[in-house]
Amino acid sequence: MLVPVNLKSNDLCNILLDPDTIISETSLKKGFVLSTEVAIKKWKIFEQSSKSNIGYNQILYYPNETFESYINDRYPNLSSESCEFTNDDQIKKIFERIHVYLPDLRSNKDIKTKYNYLYVYKVSNDQNYDGSYWLFEYQQEKEIEIVNENYYKKFPFDEIQVFLNFEYPSLGTDDLIDNYDQLFADIYGENPISQLEWNKKVISELSGLHEFNLSSHDIYEEPFTFLNGDQYANITYEFSFKRNFNYYVLKIMIPVIFLVFLSFSVFWIRNNEIEAKLNVSIVCLLALIAYNFAVNADIPKLNSLTILDSFILISYLFSGLATFVTIYSYYDYRRDKLSGEFNPIDLKLRVLAPLSYILSSSVIGVLIYISK
Repeated sequence: MLVPVNLKSNDLCNILLDPDTIISETSLKKGFVLSTEVAIKKWKIFEQSSKSNIGYNQILYYPNETFESYINDRYPNLSSESCEFTNDDQIKKIFERIHVYLPDLRSNKDIKTKYNYLYVYKVSNDQNYDGSYWLFEYQQEKEIEIVNENYYKKFPFDEIQVFLNFEYPSLGTDDLIDNYDQLFADIYGENPISQLEWNKKVISELSGLHEFNLSSHDIYEEPFTFLNGDQYANITYEFSFKRNFNYYVLKIMIPVIFLVFLSFSVFWIRNNEIEAKLNVSIVCLLALIAYNFAVNADIPKLNSLTILDSFILISYLFSGLATFVTIYSYYDYRRDKLSGEFNPIDLKLRVLAPLSYILSSSVIGVLIYISK
């Protein structure tokens, strides 16, 4: 339901609401640019860090030369020179008839679009401009779903990147400016902070990031180029998030290391106690398998080998190796009729097995991390 507007002294609002007011084009007044500000309000990383749900507010304002010509031609004697709307339905109906600049944003899904306000007014006292112009200022609130760029091979020491490209195909590179370095104060007029730093602060405090932390955020112009060489304006918002790997280290990697080293304890058991050695090695291997199933839901399902995958695979191999060595050691001890409580193989593996396990896990993990 539309909210009624007081039209007693402001016929500009009546003109904007009039269904017969149709302006199918818009243009910047010469010497001016379209200014924009984007403030992040919501961020949620989901589906095993493959997607992001992002909410933001964007303010756009510019002198509309096409609207100025329309008013001057048809309504030279306005009783007022400003009008403000805060009703989303009204603003959407106005924008259906009066064209304004809105960015194209490539997203996986548009969840919500809402206009918080539209303010149209005539500026006659600009000290930097000799004359007057009609300024359009409006704020849209959007929520989108976008696919993240993942580097899963480094999991759980990986990071994701998200790129928001605000494209303006009808504007040149000199027609757009993002006020990301403009300072904004709090409600008390204190603690000024730039839009860029504000976004960092808001995102870092959001609960939807789960095991991720914002590592960097940058805003820059990156014009898009057509095949014929022409360019159009584009502002890129780049975000990088690093995964908090403490959970995976404390809850997965350390318990797995403990189980593998526990399986190495068979090298300290007397060789004639074959049942005890087999019990320890097999129980450790089964516990390792069971533990992997228990934490499997927290690990992304990927086709490529990650650091955590390689670590678990090597742990399986060394834990299984302890079982095979136990059997072979007992066979070798009986075949060669060795004397003493321990097989020489067991004595050597007391040191070689842990060192080999640590070295192979580290080397393969580093190779995967530095690989492209």
